[in-house]
Amino acid sequence: MIILLAGSTSIVRSAVAEKIVSESDVWRHLAIEDLAETARTNESGQEYDEETLLAIVCQCAKTMQNDGYHMILSLSDVTNLSRMIKSGIEGDSLSLYLGEPDPQAIGEFDQVIDTKTRSINDIYELLRPLIDEPPDA
Repeated sequence: MIILLAGSTSIVRSAVAEKIVSESDVWRHLAIEDLAETARTNESGQEYDEETLLAIVCQCAKTMQNDGYHMILSLSDVTNLSRMIKSGIEGDSLSLYLGEPDPQAIGEFDQVIDTKTRSINDIYELLRPLIDEPPDA
């Protein structure tokens, strides 16, 4: 199972992911924006495009799934990269947009959660059935 968290701020996405990871030992979190930043600032000077980043993310998710974990992938981008990730991952997935609902997010994501009216604990409780008993990857 993979949960894709997008939108809002990195703090909110990280807080949701860390709440899930701290409550369940079968979940892991990969912040794609951190991976992208690391790729941009590596010493080799090589630039990574979205397709290369997508391949890295999908390989990480596949490896973690093979090791028996479920993944939370978080990113700020709500357009092209999130679409590419959704199409590139295998198995069950849920895409969540965190933040003020906007028409683009409503059409692109499985669920939109308004973070102005929902706390981290509220979001966790909404996801809890899925977190406690995720479908097999």
